[in-house]
Amino acid sequence: MGFYQGLSLISAMLVFLMGCAAAPIFKSYQTPEDTFKTWRQAVERLDLQAVTECYAVGAQPGLRKEIVTTSKEGLEAMQRETRDTTFEIQKIIFEDRRAYLRVERKRKGTTEIEVVNMVKESNGWKLLP
Repeated sequence: MGFYQGLSLISAMLVFLMGCAAAPIFKSYQTPEDTFKTWRQAVERLDLQAVTECYAVGAQPGLRKEIVTTSKEGLEAMQRETRDTTFEIQKIIFEDRRAYLRVERKRKGTTEIEVVNMVKESNGWKLLP
Protein backbone atom coordinates (compact mmCIF):
# COMPACT_ATOMS: atom_id res chain seq x y z
CA MET A 1 0.00 0.00 0.00
CA GLY A 2 1.39 3.39 -0.98
CA PHE A 3 1.79 6.35 1.35
CA TYR A 4 -1.26 8.23 0.01
CA GLN A 5 -3.47 5.13 0.11
CA GLY A 6 -2.45 4.55 3.73
CA LEU A 7 -3.15 8.19 4.54
CA SER A 8 -6.58 7.90 2.90
CA LEU A 9 -7.35 4.79 4.92
CA ILE A 10 -6.36 6.54 8.17
CA SER A 11 -8.46 9.59 7.23
CA ALA A 12 -11.47 7.41 6.48
CA MET A 13 -11.10 5.62 9.83
CA LEU A 14 -10.89 8.93 11.70
CA VAL A 15 -14.04 10.24 10.00
CA PHE A 16 -15.81 6.99 10.85
CA LEU A 17 -14.72 7.08 14.50
CA MET A 18 -15.65 10.75 14.89
CA GLY A 19 -19.06 10.00 13.42
CA CYS A 20 -19.54 7.21 15.97
CA ALA A 21 -18.70 9.46 18.92
CA ALA A 22 -21.52 10.05 21.36
CA ALA A 23 -23.55 13.18 20.90
CA PRO A 24 -22.65 15.97 23.30
CA ILE A 25 -24.36 16.01 26.68
CA PHE A 26 -27.52 18.07 26.88
CA LYS A 27 -26.42 20.68 29.42
CA SER A 28 -29.18 22.82 30.82
CA TYR A 29 -29.87 24.07 34.31
CA GLN A 30 -32.94 26.19 33.53
CA THR A 31 -35.34 23.89 35.38
CA PRO A 32 -34.85 21.22 38.04
CA GLU A 33 -35.83 18.62 35.41
CA ASP A 34 -33.14 19.90 33.04
CA THR A 35 -30.47 19.69 35.72
CA PHE A 36 -31.53 16.17 36.66
CA LYS A 37 -31.40 15.13 32.99
CA THR A 38 -27.96 16.72 32.61
CA TRP A 39 -26.72 14.90 35.73
CA ARG A 40 -28.01 11.55 34.51
CA GLN A 41 -26.42 11.89 31.08
CA ALA A 42 -23.13 12.97 32.65
CA VAL A 43 -23.07 9.95 34.98
CA GLU A 44 -24.04 7.55 32.19
CA ARG A 45 -21.10 8.84 30.13
CA LEU A 46 -18.83 9.11 33.16
CA ASP A 47 -18.20 12.77 32.32
CA LEU A 48 -17.03 13.74 35.80
CA GLN A 49 -16.59 17.43 34.96
CA ALA A 50 -20.20 17.62 33.78
CA VAL A 51 -21.36 15.71 36.88
CA THR A 52 -19.56 18.25 39.08
CA GLU A 53 -21.12 21.18 37.19
CA CYS A 54 -24.58 19.87 38.11
CA TYR A 55 -23.93 20.56 41.79
CA ALA A 56 -24.15 23.80 43.76
CA VAL A 57 -20.92 25.79 43.75
CA GLY A 58 -20.36 25.22 47.48
CA ALA A 59 -20.68 21.45 47.06
CA GLN A 60 -18.27 21.12 44.14
CA PRO A 61 -14.95 21.01 46.07
CA GLY A 62 -16.17 18.15 48.26
CA LEU A 63 -17.55 16.31 45.26
CA ARG A 64 -14.25 16.67 43.38
CA LYS A 65 -12.42 15.26 46.41
CA GLU A 66 -14.85 12.34 46.57
CA ILE A 67 -14.41 11.63 42.84
CA VAL A 68 -10.60 11.66 43.14
CA THR A 69 -10.68 9.18 46.03
CA THR A 70 -13.14 6.80 44.33
CA SER A 71 -11.65 3.88 42.44
CA LYS A 72 -12.14 3.46 38.72
CA GLU A 73 -14.20 0.36 39.50
CA GLY A 74 -16.40 2.35 41.89
CA LEU A 75 -17.04 5.03 39.27
CA GLU A 76 -17.84 2.41 36.64
CA ALA A 77 -20.25 0.70 39.07
CA MET A 78 -22.02 4.06 39.58
CA GLN A 79 -22.21 4.42 35.81
CA ARG A 80 -23.69 0.92 35.34
CA GLU A 81 -26.19 1.39 38.14
CA THR A 82 -27.38 4.69 36.66
CA ARG A 83 -27.72 3.15 33.19
CA ASP A 84 -29.69 0.22 34.63
CA THR A 85 -32.06 2.46 36.62
CA THR A 86 -35.29 4.02 35.44
CA PHE A 87 -35.86 7.44 36.98
CA GLU A 88 -39.22 9.17 37.06
CA ILE A 89 -39.70 12.62 38.57
CA GLN A 90 -43.09 12.28 40.22
CA LYS A 91 -43.42 15.66 41.85
CA ILE A 92 -41.53 18.93 42.34
CA ILE A 93 -42.09 21.25 45.28
CA PHE A 94 -40.73 24.78 45.04
CA GLU A 95 -39.93 26.87 48.12
CA ASP A 96 -38.36 30.19 47.23
CA ARG A 97 -34.93 29.32 45.75
CA ARG A 98 -35.17 25.64 46.65
CA ALA A 99 -36.74 22.72 44.82
CA TYR A 100 -37.42 19.22 46.06
CA LEU A 101 -37.85 16.48 43.47
CA ARG A 102 -39.65 13.30 44.39
CA VAL A 103 -37.92 10.74 42.17
CA GLU A 104 -38.97 7.14 41.72
CA ARG A 105 -36.03 4.84 40.97
CA LYS A 106 -36.63 1.37 39.52
CA ARG A 107 -33.83 -1.13 39.17
CA LYS A 108 -33.88 -4.92 39.03
CA GLY A 109 -37.46 -5.16 40.25
CA THR A 110 -36.89 -2.82 43.20
CA THR A 111 -38.61 0.55 43.45
CA GLU A 112 -37.37 3.31 45.74
CA ILE A 113 -38.50 6.87 46.31
CA GLU A 114 -35.81 9.49 46.76
CA VAL A 115 -36.01 13.22 47.43
CA VAL A 116 -33.46 15.23 45.46
CA ASN A 117 -32.66 18.66 46.90
CA MET A 118 -31.82 21.54 44.59
CA VAL A 119 -31.03 25.23 44.89
CA LYS A 120 -31.44 28.04 42.38
CA GLU A 121 -28.08 29.71 41.76
CA SER A 122 -27.20 32.51 39.36
CA ASN A 123 -26.50 29.98 36.59
CA GLY A 124 -29.56 27.79 37.16
CA TRP A 125 -30.83 24.94 39.28
CA LYS A 126 -28.11 22.89 40.96
CA LEU A 127 -28.08 19.69 43.02
CA LEU A 128 -27.36 19.68 46.73
CA PRO A 129 -25.57 16.68 48.27
